[in-house]
Amino acid sequence: MHYNHQQIQFIKSPLKNILLVAPPGSGKTQVAGERIQAMDRYGVDMKKMLVTTFNVSAAEELKERLINSGMVKLPTIRNYHKVGSRMNRFFINNGLLPNAELITQDWRVKKLAIEALKQSRKSNTQTPALNINDDSVIDEFVAFIGFAKSDLKAPDIMLARMGLGDEYKGFIEAFNVFERLRNANSIQTFHDLIYDPVMVLKNNPDAVKLITNRLDFIVIDEFQDINPIMFILLEFIAGETARFIGIGDANQTINSYRGSDPSFIMSAFTEKRPDTQSMALLQTYRFDDNIAICANALIQHNKVKADNLCVSALNTPKSEITIGYYENNADTSYRCPEQHSLIRTIRHHQSRGKPLKDIAILLRTFLLAPWIEAALIREQIPYRLEDSKSSIMLPAVKGVIAFANSFSMNPQYQSFSVELASLLNFPFLAIRNDQIRLLLPFIQRGKRVDEYALKRTLPGVQDFIIERLFARLNALNTALALPYKQALESYFDGHVTTKYHELLAKRPSEKERKTLALIKSFVHTAGTFSEPEQFMNALSLNKINGDAVILSSLHSSKGCAWPVVIIPGCVETILPYVHPEKATPIEDERRLMYVGITRARKHLHLITNSQPEFTKELKSSSGKPPLSITVSPDKPSRFLYEMQINDANLMCKAIRDNSQNNQDTHGPRILIERYLGALYQIKLNEEKK
Repeated sequence: MHYNHQQIQFIKSPLKNILLVAPPGSGKTQVAGERIQAMDRYGVDMKKMLVTTFNVSAAEELKERLINSGMVKLPTIRNYHKVGSRMNRFFINNGLLPNAELITQDWRVKKLAIEALKQSRKSNTQTPALNINDDSVIDEFVAFIGFAKSDLKAPDIMLARMGLGDEYKGFIEAFNVFERLRNANSIQTFHDLIYDPVMVLKNNPDAVKLITNRLDFIVIDEFQDINPIMFILLEFIAGETARFIGIGDANQTINSYRGSDPSFIMSAFTEKRPDTQSMALLQTYRFDDNIAICANALIQHNKVKADNLCVSALNTPKSEITIGYYENNADTSYRCPEQHSLIRTIRHHQSRGKPLKDIAILLRTFLLAPWIEAALIREQIPYRLEDSKSSIMLPAVKGVIAFANSFSMNPQYQSFSVELASLLNFPFLAIRNDQIRLLLPFIQRGKRVDEYALKRTLPGVQDFIIERLFARLNALNTALALPYKQALESYFDGHVTTKYHELLAKRPSEKERKTLALIKSFVHTAGTFSEPEQFMNALSLNKINGDAVILSSLHSSKGCAWPVVIIPGCVETILPYVHPEKATPIEDERRLMYVGITRARKHLHLITNSQPEFTKELKSSSGKPPLSITVSPDKPSRFLYEMQINDANLMCKAIRDNSQNNQDTHGPRILIERYLGALYQIKLNEEKK
């Protein structure tokens, strides 16, 4: 195996504390395996080595790599939570922790969280009252519980660190109540597998003696993703005897929501272990110079960052960066049903005979997914959602599908379904599910509804709701008597859209506007098929296990790479994402974009809105967005400005042509010169070898 200069330095380095900075695609997993093998050859006892990884798959990959290399005695290799879980069980068995039930169901955690909020509200009248009937408040509190357990700092400090304002101060006392309820009910959540053992070690010196000073080395893979509580646990295990080898990249810290912090990886070692040797891998074997330069240019705008560059290795296959645009420049352009730029990119890849699994669509938020799914279904492109439920499970979409189904010749769809009746709740009418079922007998093709019978069926329902239901049922029955395509147009374009527009004119609502766009998108998709059976067949493509386009979140893409990466929604409020009630952590969002663009091997396609100032900047590559950023979804993302895309493409071509010293660029030269200097040093090292 051919290793570069920096890789060899790490593999053969002395047995001491080491912090290795490894940029995307630098082969860190491979060299980590080689380093462990080298330590085995040096005589390090593998029984006294613990290797920790971020997740289970990374642990299994490393084990497989070491076994395939011929190693007989392997070190202990576990993901972070497995280390905590084993320690947790050890303390339970030794009577240092009470036996507890691990609850993994979200609804059970939420139920306990709601009870904690209720009890804390009764005992604490000094803080603003929280609306515990608001799902977003419950979700925020559950997130806070996990975040508060990522460190040993007091809950009020963690609340401020999470960026929650004074209106959430009630979370502090509610957290304490949650812990009391948890202990009283002998319950542990996923976070407690690490948090509880650390609390035992913090308060019980005898417990520390049972687990400390038993190892010689602790290797921490993906060190940037570790949070303080996990590192505290590892420090207890290490004691005075174990040395650390940390491998990671501060620029890829994207799990701040669970307590990870880029400044932590840069200071955690050196503060307590000043003898730590800092090392860096520079070369990436994943992508060409253009993506490398864009990634460096982007991350330079962060104040907290690793200073090392990511430099494309010599002879790395070519990469291309392209920009696509939405069909219009409205503030909801990403909701367009056509998604022409995305579909063209997929078709171009297919035309070259490449498999669909080579393509990943990476989303900052799954709010983008419904319109992308609708377009893929329309084009009959198989796809697979990696970490979210399909949009076809949303009530509004299920209603559209049920409507189309009612025109199928398939006997199983001859009777009308509850999903079809649920369409009567759009626009929202607050009709309960049990009441929806009672409306099924009123759905009959071409038949006019008896309003008095409707009132008798729904006693106690307000007259204005009965009137609206009466109109909607008649519109639905009229449409169901028409041919398939005419029916779609009659009910959705003629009735539903009209009612939504009337509602939005009286009471603007982003939620209702989004639901309307969602319905229209899937109706548009359903209408592109001449027969409902064709639409049903296309819908089944999202369940395919074979060759399919991948839809994943930017967060989940970490550790993966694909030949083609498409990042839609590169607009303000989406990427960077703007939370309605929190300040936007721009540096976190920028690191997420950095991770996203460095997943691409051969083709990176970014989709945004077309704006004259952006087109002009794309040519100038100044690396700076407009002086005053308008945080609006009709504006291209500031990150696209910062990437210096045009200069990156120019320099990439010049490097390939060996004419980089004569290449004129439009933006600042500081980063370019630094990059070329690093590239020159790499060539010198290769020549020496």
